[in-house]
Amino acid sequence: MTDFHNYRLYTEIYLQLKVTEELLSFRVTWTDEYDSRPFPGIKPNDSSLNYTLVVHFGK
Repeated sequence: MTDFHNYRLYTEIYLQLKVTEELLSFRVTWTDEYDSRPFPGIKPNDSSLNYTLVVHFGK
């Protein structure tokens, strides 16, 4: 690993809350992707906030 100045990081953090006891959950996810050497005109960070309704199909 001699080229450490060129790297990418991916981070994902989520909070999941039960809507019903066993079937439905609501999830809020924050995602961040970082590129230490992006193409010209592109920002190094790309962040998003996503909302998801999760359906559980078993245990």
